Amino acid sequence: MKKILILAALAAMATPAVASANDFAGPRVGVVAGTSGSTSGFNQFTYGVNAGYDLAVTKNVRVGATVEYVDSEA
Repeated sequence: MKKILILAALAAMATPAVASANDFAGPRVGVVAGTSGSTSGFNQFTYGVNAGYDLAVTKNVRVGATVEYVDSEA
């Protein structure tokens, strides 16, 4: 479980570098992970995957579609 959270955190940190590349267009995949709860601790773990494709319309504009599957454990 800790390994999954560490991998999800590393993937989240790498995402902004890819998203800021002006010439990026094409397929992409991602991982979704998170928790929710109160100050006494978390009570729900959420996880999932997503995939999409982006097209370069102009130098600064991208258009794309995304599909995502998310589930949670209480």
